[in-house]
Amino acid sequence: VAPMDVAEQSATLRIDYVLQNWTGAERTGTLTGEIAPKNFTSDRRDRFTQPVTLAPGENRVRVTRRIDQPALWWSWDYGKPNLYQLTSTLADGAPSAKTLIGS
Repeated sequence: VAPMDVAEQSATLRIDYVLQNWTGAERTGTLTGEIAPKNFTSDRRDRFTQPVTLAPGENRVRVTRRIDQPALWWSWDYGKPNLYQLTSTLADGAPSAKTLIGS
């Protein structure tokens, strides 16, 4: 996860995933994620869903998200170090929605 544009009004985050398809065939699935407060209280959550098609082998997927009015991180001498946590899941397109990867 890399912050691209950060200001009090909004922050743009680039999330780069490296996903491995261990099968010999192309697979489709759904990548879901949530960016949520880790060490502070807020009802704000950013949830996303993105369909993916994975070729056999290593695949790279990029997701860009904008967070409005983020709780900014400050060093201890200027304020509170607000942290966010990203939770992601990749599920395949089979009816059972078997989880392939989690973070």
